[in-house]
Amino acid sequence: MAVSFVTTSPDEEDKPKLGLGNIQTPLIFNPSMLNLQANIPNQFIWPDDEKPSINVLELDVPLIDLQNLLSEPSSTLDASRLISEGL
Repeated sequence: MAVSFVTTSPDEEDKPKLGLGNIQTPLIFNPSMLNLQANIPNQFIWPDDEKPSINVLELDVPLIDLQNLLSEPSSTLDASRLISEGL
């Protein structure tokens, strides 16, 4: 069984591999190159409704004492009850 492989130097890493049958240039995420790009592909831009925000509501979840959870078997039942009631 013959095995063939292609090696790429760091200088050629971001160039399209035209000889390998690629129809289009693959999208490669390289954060160090983003500041050099005039246009960033839409695949790498977060939608506005998913971007981090400082104006968010506090997450309402029950407090569970993990030390107690691991030390007593009955605490596991109490924790699962608290979680199910919170949902």
